[in-house]
Amino acid sequence: MPIHEDSVIQAIGEERAERYTPGEWIQGSKDVLVTGDGGRLTALGDQIVVKAGAGGMVASPGDIVVWCGLLVLAAEASVAWQRRERRHHIAEHTHAAAEGGAAT
Repeated sequence: MPIHEDSVIQAIGEERAERYTPGEWIQGSKDVLVTGDGGRLTALGDQIVVKAGAGGMVASPGDIVVWCGLLVLAAEASVAWQRRERRHHIAEHTHAAAEGGAAT
């Protein structure tokens, strides 16, 4: 996947970015460093800089879509779990109340 040199510089700094050669694969990533108008489909490549502490990372529009999907999945799973626990608690409470009422 193409990644612009400017994005790498923004994410990790100019000094560290100098280690990478344009047109070459960046070891430890899925990216090939491009400069200027180099590369194909660069709009879909890693270009969104996400700062994290002293460093950062660069994501693609597709990465953002996947992250949003995972967040929605986690939120839906959490809500489903809370509803299931609540129904279970209500059912236990209703069952205990019915047993107590029948005994009197």
